[in-house]
Amino acid sequence: MEFRKRIEECRERCAVFEYLDATVTVPIEYSDILRAQVVNIISALDTYVHNIVQLGVMNAFHGKSAATSALLNEKISVRDFLFVAGQVDSAEQVFSDFIKNKTGYQSFQSPDSISAALALVSAAPNKWKLIADEISLSRDTAISQLNLIVQRRNGIAHECDIDPISGDKFPLTLSECRRTVDFVASVVDAIESQIGAAITYIARHVK
Repeated sequence: MEFRKRIEECRERCAVFEYLDATVTVPIEYSDILRAQVVNIISALDTYVHNIVQLGVMNAFHGKSAATSALLNEKISVRDFLFVAGQVDSAEQVFSDFIKNKTGYQSFQSPDSISAALALVSAAPNKWKLIADEISLSRDTAISQLNLIVQRRNGIAHECDIDPISGDKFPLTLSECRRTVDFVASVVDAIESQIGAAITYIARHVK
């Protein structure tokens, strides 16, 4: 799975940082390697959720799973209608392209956006309660942890992780980075356990 590859890449780069920090004695700050992994792991989560939504919606299209109320109630704009109507491919391709067009501009990183995305492919209630139970945390703790990681990711991506008071970068340790990667990996494992495994299995047997 693509997400697993991204996880391993993040862990490998954490190991690179550990090696450089321990063996290379030059006055260079290596912590930007770690910051990059915070950005990368959230990007991997975002991509994973996009893929799960695409697979799940196409499963519904093929009748392999029931369409959720959130999917059935999706509104279509005139622009999107014209986009769909202008396609000359098969109905399957048109529908797939339509979903990509609808979700392509969205980011699925925050707990709320992930919950909304999963509602398109799963009717299970209290999705973050299910995810939190899977990783042995309370719902509020799991949501809070992911929110903090996303906030840190945004600070790195948009503000260079700079403390506006001191002008220095906020500290980020190797252990903090590894905990971040491990936590996001555990969230995806929980989604996979609750929703994604069934979607992936059905997708392999479509056609």
